[in-house]
Amino acid sequence: MNEKIIQSITQELIKNNPSLREQTINQYQRVIVRLLKVLEEKGEDVRLCNNIPMCFLKSAEVVCDVIENDDKVDVTKKNIYTCIISLMRGQAILYDVWMGDDALAIFRDKFTIIKNKINASSELQNPKKKELQLKDLTIKKLKSGLSFHANKLRKDKYDLDSALLLLVGTINTELCLRNEPASMVITNNYLDREMFPKQNFLWNKGRNKKIFIIRENKVREGGKDPEKALEIVGKFNSYINKYFVALENKIGDKICELDMIPLIYKTKGDGDLITNGGYVQLVKRCWQHMDLTLTSTLIRKVFAIDIRNQFNGKITEEKKACEKLDHSLAVHNNSYVLFFE
Repeated sequence: MNEKIIQSITQELIKNNPSLREQTINQYQRVIVRLLKVLEEKGEDVRLCNNIPMCFLKSAEVVCDVIENDDKVDVTKKNIYTCIISLMRGQAILYDVWMGDDALAIFRDKFTIIKNKINASSELQNPKKKELQLKDLTIKKLKSGLSFHANKLRKDKYDLDSALLLLVGTINTELCLRNEPASMVITNNYLDREMFPKQNFLWNKGRNKKIFIIRENKVREGGKDPEKALEIVGKFNSYINKYFVALENKIGDKICELDMIPLIYKTKGDGDLITNGGYVQLVKRCWQHMDLTLTSTLIRKVFAIDIRNQFNGKITEEKKACEKLDHSLAVHNNSYVLFFE
């Protein structure tokens, strides 16, 4: 996809949605670019008219058909329509000049149909193909599966790969984070919020206590929203210490003598911080020995299903789960709690 097209789409999204966070704008841009690549393969016109793809203006029904029926568009339909409407809402004057069609209205109608179906439906949330592996899976089983890496680490305390996979797996099963660890650093001192408003970090307060500080993620905007502090003690803390031992052996320095080093040690590529995609691959490796291909989102869904099954939908427990997962009860019910036949 032409870089100028991507830049123009990003600029239009920013102009039309000044209140949206940068992270959300980038997400919308990625969704639209992914859709445009599929449309371009099908011969549709992806050139821009006032920063809007021509196919959105001239061929709205065709675009909708691709969204509804093409498996290559691997994004939920509601999210795609949200992104398109966010891109197009600023230039409505254009949308009734192409063959008499109001393209924006077509996309909005599709969005409304899907939204109403989600809100009004009492049907159970059926799993998608990649979610079928979650059937009968529990957080307890996932924690047990991490013993594979713990046992390898017992044989060689400097096995950095096993220590890293044990750390990443435990972060996901204990804290149920998204992919925030990819951008985290280790620090021996609390980072001032004014100086580091968006920096997520692991605060190493000593051998017996660590605290994960979350300031920026999908639902928190650094510098505006309250940070989230997650205190780590017990076995989880010991796993972090084991990771520190292996990491110190690799880099040749003591963690307590360093500051602001990446939490996830990067063994390949340029730069210090691992990419989001690199972190996703790390998470997937944590349970490959169990023939599972998991992401942070799928593990979060396992936790949500666990809570629903354990407490039979008790609202106080559901709300606690939502607080831990950092999302609303509506998102929890509509997207995370799956039901298997």
